[in-house]
Amino acid sequence: MNWMKVYILHGWTLGNDSREKWSPFISELETRGLEPLFLSLPGFGENELDSPWSIDDYVSWLLSLLPKDEKIVLVGHSFGGHIAVTFAAVYPKKVDKLILISSSGLREHALKSRLKRKVFSLAAKLGKRLTSSEKLRGVLYKLARERDYLSASPVMRETMKLAISHDVALLLKNVEAKTCLIWGENDVVTPLSLGKVFENQIKNSVLHVLPGERHSPQFTNASGVAELSKEFLFSNGNGQ
Repeated sequence: MNWMKVYILHGWTLGNDSREKWSPFISELETRGLEPLFLSLPGFGENELDSPWSIDDYVSWLLSLLPKDEKIVLVGHSFGGHIAVTFAAVYPKKVDKLILISSSGLREHALKSRLKRKVFSLAAKLGKRLTSSEKLRGVLYKLARERDYLSASPVMRETMKLAISHDVALLLKNVEAKTCLIWGENDVVTPLSLGKVFENQIKNSVLHVLPGERHSPQFTNASGVAELSKEFLFSNGNGQ
């Protein structure tokens, strides 16, 4: 039996337990006749980087791993979605179907986003003097909305800043793959409003909003997200 292969790109996490966190969702996909292939992104866990990577570097890395003559199914969560949608835009003939879960990649033209970038810059300049205060550290985490930033290595801090500066807005029109967007109703990391922008800009896409869910519904509602994924992947339309 030839199961449909599904390549999975995880979000921003510095722990070594990323694969384990995904296990319930992966198991749910397997019970639905899919073959999930979890890709550990360079720079996370034990896959350390010697120098900062841009989104384009991750896209090139992904291309080097994939079969040359096959169109693939690509799933990306958050930062992984940022890489996945960029890949689908740069190599539209390589991606058959795309699933984005709470994807990042759109620079929010709002005070919070500008403040976020300033906070990252300030944190990098002040370093340990800033992080020595528990209270200040908590404020920074809240403002930046990226709890991993201050605990990241210098290389990964720069990698994160490169990712934040990379905007996919002008690339979305180049995505040809049928696209399923899955968003938590209460996502505060990549708000639902951004999911609606993805839906408006990617042709042949559909947005599914999960009531009560937040930024990682594949962890908190693995069966529900897996079922949406299966219905989309085995449908002939765009997942509606």
